Amino acid sequence: MKNIRLIRIAVMMTIMLSVITACDVDRVDTEPIALTEAAVFDEPGDYYRFTLGIYCKMVDFYAPQKDLYELHHLPGDDISYDNGSIGFETFQGLTAGNSRFRDYYDGLYEMNLRANILLEKTEEDPGLWDAGDANQYEYYRGEALFFRAFAHFRLYVLFGTAPVVTERVNLIENAHIPRSSGVELLDQAIADWEAAAPLLPQSWSAEYVGRATKSSAYGMLMRAYMLRG
Repeated sequence: MKNIRLIRIAVMMTIMLSVITACDVDRVDTEPIALTEAAVFDEPGDYYRFTLGIYCKMVDFYAPQKDLYELHHLPGDDISYDNGSIGFETFQGLTAGNSRFRDYYDGLYEMNLRANILLEKTEEDPGLWDAGDANQYEYYRGEALFFRAFAHFRLYVLFGTAPVVTERVNLIENAHIPRSSGVELLDQAIADWEAAAPLLPQSWSAEYVGRATKSSAYGMLMRAYMLRG
């Protein structure tokens, strides 16, 4: 009986201590232990780093070790990789269940999401950009539009139909977007490249070589126009 009584007392004390600790008002305003979205977009430099994250998705599509670059050869018949020795190039294993299609598809929508987040964030706090950063504001928006167009363009070339996503999806009820029909994907890519071109610079300084420029947008527009017919 004594043991049972001691156990009951110990349990009650544990509960009481938990309640006292849980009701500590000082804990309510404790800073998050992990990085939050509000902290990521706190200053103009954060936008630069986030923009680089969009560029990083290109690695998934073109890095040899990813094996996704082989998909670029499928829409045409005038290019061969490794003299046709890879079965995938001659349509062997070309099925809907092929993991490379899934990874490519997912990667394009990850790029699309990052571009839409950047566009959303630049619109939320325009006052963040003083006169010295005005050009950077346009450049970031131009790059976001450029890569959103790239994602929709590649989706059209490889899959023909897929959801057109021009806003950030952060609610489950907004996640069920119907597939496109006709050339909707291509038309969205064209619209975004047309909007991006005036915002992008003619060129970048040597340390930023490789970032999208006006010529990049106009060059991709030419490809899209020819495909559109």
